[in-house]
Amino acid sequence: MTENHEFNEIYEKYKNAVLRAAYLYVKDPDIAEDIRQETFLKLLRLMECRKSASNVESWLYITARNAALNYRKRVKWEVPLVQEETGAPSGEPFRESTEDEYLEMHTNEKWAELHDRIMSELLEKNERWYEAILLEAHMELPQKEAAKVMGISLNAYQVMLHRARAWIREKFGAEYEELKRK
Repeated sequence: MTENHEFNEIYEKYKNAVLRAAYLYVKDPDIAEDIRQETFLKLLRLMECRKSASNVESWLYITARNAALNYRKRVKWEVPLVQEETGAPSGEPFRESTEDEYLEMHTNEKWAELHDRIMSELLEKNERWYEAILLEAHMELPQKEAAKVMGISLNAYQVMLHRARAWIREKFGAEYEELKRK
């Protein structure tokens, strides 16, 4: 009974973070949910064997990340650059877009394309840099916690972030500034 209570507490505390971690790699909410369930099932089995992960948060993140990466390898996943919306939001009648709304939507699509390209190329350039940026910018973990998840010192994590950001600025800075002006 206490194991179930402990598992339930862990699940409630980390369920959203695990889902977010999986989603960031697979970009599909249904697959991310499957990965979350698989990750917590593995944790439950581990707990039933009277074993425990030394750092549950890190173990959950790494297990979810690895499952997502394995999924991508298995199906040769390619993330679409732009996802098109179909129809009007529920409850709202269909209406023609004004020119300003169209331009804003177009600009948002361009930002999304740039973001996806940056993250995709960052992953190809250096997986550790990608993971560092992902933990801080997307999962919004404090740097100290992100460093702990990656199993490195805070100083090493900060250096890694600095190098990744410098590479991003060097490679995409001009394109970023051009989009910012529009």
